[in-house]
Amino acid sequence: MTVQSPSHRHRLDADVIVVGAGVAGLRAAGRLHEAGLDVLVVEASDRLGGRAGTERVSGFLVDKGFHLVNSAEYGENAKLELGCFAPGVDLQLDGKRIRYGGLAGAEGGLGAGTVLRTPLGSPAERRRQSGWLLRVALSRPESILDAPERSAADLVAEVGLSRRVVDGFLRPYLEAFAAEPDPGLPVSGRAMELALRQLVRGRWCLPANGIAAIPQRLAEQLPPGAVRLETEVLMVYANGVVTTDEVLRSSAVVVAADPATAVELLPGLHEPHMRSVTTFHHVTTLPSQRAEPAVLVDADPRSPVARTAAVSQAAPNRSPDGRTLISTNVVGHAGTRTSDLEAAVRARLGELYPGADDRWECVAVHHFPHAVPAMTSPHNFRRPVRLLHGLYVCGDHRGAAGIDGAMESGQRAARSVLTDLGVSFRAGELITA
Repeated sequence: MTVQSPSHRHRLDADVIVVGAGVAGLRAAGRLHEAGLDVLVVEASDRLGGRAGTERVSGFLVDKGFHLVNSAEYGENAKLELGCFAPGVDLQLDGKRIRYGGLAGAEGGLGAGTVLRTPLGSPAERRRQSGWLLRVALSRPESILDAPERSAADLVAEVGLSRRVVDGFLRPYLEAFAAEPDPGLPVSGRAMELALRQLVRGRWCLPANGIAAIPQRLAEQLPPGAVRLETEVLMVYANGVVTTDEVLRSSAVVVAADPATAVELLPGLHEPHMRSVTTFHHVTTLPSQRAEPAVLVDADPRSPVARTAAVSQAAPNRSPDGRTLISTNVVGHAGTRTSDLEAAVRARLGELYPGADDRWECVAVHHFPHAVPAMTSPHNFRRPVRLLHGLYVCGDHRGAAGIDGAMESGQRAARSVLTDLGVSFRAGELITA
């Protein structure tokens, strides 16, 4: 890592150069532009979004992956046109489907006296679960992150949950929503509570026009010409970058690439262990139903399925012909013999969606060997984004895994850049130090 190389005797190409047009980089760029800085985002690929991509296959709108967002975080963004699932999740356990999370009884807001759906365990244990989930849901994320670090297994023991609840709900839920398959629950307890907070606080949703709508909306906040696609960066410095075609100069550089690329550009940077995820998109015909569609977590330890949902029932425009588009995540697959895995997944889906047409068509498969960073305890949720004056890094590998974690790290990186450059930004007010 070299502190400076491109000469400042020439004019700057931008105040800040952001390397990578995923949600972390676009979030950082948006905040910097909002503060009045000239920002240039350079992206090696031919599209925005990084892992948050969408494509149309045989008329079906499918995400590159099976991405969900939470209504508590994105529900006020009308431009995303969210299609939402039923509150909580459906749990497939012992051949039965049960609802977990969400309110038990009359609908209403969360507050003192709220009772949540916790159908596993003794009556006393159900009350403990409900109280714990309610406390987590009403906590601010910062409060959860400020709690002492311990493994999920230790936290579960502290709450007093039985093996039935752990194996029947917590383990499969963490596999489905945090890509953490280890039954021993070595994942950070804070990561577990953040995931459970989303379960209770809002509904799981997906943008009707695909997950790519999120980076697209972020990019629309930038001025024309602020994003350059198909621009590969070979070297980064605190005052500019070297691409395959030119040298670009700036006062600061933010590296917002995936972890492996970030390590290549910034030798010595911590590279986390990554979890693999494989997504299958199938099409079938389901019988009409009156109930709201739900996200289904498969708790059968023999099943390859982590989570699945009839996405076109929540967002009908995802299907062009009335058939049902079903997206399914598998965690931990090596990426080999995918056809065998698809056959096993298809067989299991036939059991999970009774009454479906026998003609299951697989329209897309996406395998991500490095899908999300592991959050094994002890996990640092506030890994530094400032490497030195003028050089910064962001992405979900700097905090919590997933889109929200990437956005949060991008905002932290922007704040650090503004501090170093002597610019403060608060609630629409620009202050030059």
